[in-house]
Amino acid sequence: MEKILEYINKNSGNKFKDLLLFDAVYSKTNDDINLTFKYPKELKFSSEEKNQLKELCSQYFGNLVHSVLVNLKVNTISMIEFKDDVKRIIKSKPELAIVTENDISFDFENDTTIVSINYPKNALSESVIPQISQELAEQIGQELNANCNINFNQVEVSNDNILELRKEKIIEDNKIYEAMLDAQVVKISNIQPIVGEIKSDTAIIAGCLGGEFNATVVGVITDFTQRETKPKQTENAVEEDKEKKQTKTFYTFTLTHNADTTRCVWFPLKNVEVPQIELNRAVVVEGTVSEFKGEKSVKVKSFAYCNFEEPKEVWRSAPSEYRFVKPEKYESFEQASLFAVEKKTDKEYLLNNTFVVYDLETTGISFDHCKIIDIGAFK
Repeated sequence: MEKILEYINKNSGNKFKDLLLFDAVYSKTNDDINLTFKYPKELKFSSEEKNQLKELCSQYFGNLVHSVLVNLKVNTISMIEFKDDVKRIIKSKPELAIVTENDISFDFENDTTIVSINYPKNALSESVIPQISQELAEQIGQELNANCNINFNQVEVSNDNILELRKEKIIEDNKIYEAMLDAQVVKISNIQPIVGEIKSDTAIIAGCLGGEFNATVVGVITDFTQRETKPKQTENAVEEDKEKKQTKTFYTFTLTHNADTTRCVWFPLKNVEVPQIELNRAVVVEGTVSEFKGEKSVKVKSFAYCNFEEPKEVWRSAPSEYRFVKPEKYESFEQASLFAVEKKTDKEYLLNNTFVVYDLETTGISFDHCKIIDIGAFK
């Protein structure tokens, strides 16, 4: 994205130096790209300048796309959005992978934002902190048009605190995680009925359905969507029959556990009031299992909020060299990049450097529950 702005400013005498490229969306159907630029509210652009900007963008992409659409918007970012963007920039640094959102705080003096970052003792070398601070301040200035000072504070953090804050496993006693136990059945408790009654005190963890016909499944509910289905009408049906065939309302939702999911479908009875569902809570469902196009789902009869125990895990001894790792800077090389018009990768560069190649695929084409997953990677 920075290359577009470089090209525009180079060929306009820096007339558009205060612009920020906020968004770029490519439409494969129309073969066009829609660019959205943001600018400070004190700036004004004439019709001639707007046409010049569009012409420069069109020249940059050349024959790569059929057309280029340009939008100009006033930069009215909220304080919440600003803080979220700063945190995103900080977390993009490989050296700061250990830092959590709770470690980042903000203070404001005049027109300067002061960002304080807490990091565990020995997690960062003192020699690299000045360089990281400068890089962060420059990146925040370029992307968010803000003056920023970065302060690093070393804090004493125990292993227990790190586990609680990051909710991740750390390597202890020279052991690493290998797999969960085969039987993915967990104990459930504190059952709070939503619809119907849950009769079991154990459940299969989301994403681990086998060949069951009737099943009790537990996971965290991440969405709850109302849908409608209408029975097919035949040409010979009389008007009276058509009126009887009304639209039927049903609901779909997803139970998740880590990266695993189970889709659920619920058809409420006429006398059942549809409840207000609290997302991101643990939910247990009972129902029948069906399969369509290789994906299993549960037709729900009853469901409830609950608590559940995490599945037991298997650990194995790890080679000693796996116990400690340090993040390193990396460069991203895409198979195809819309913005890297003249980018070329030297053969010698590929031969003399180390790369990690990822194999990715999607779990389907439905936007509301399908995901991009990592099939594998090699160094």
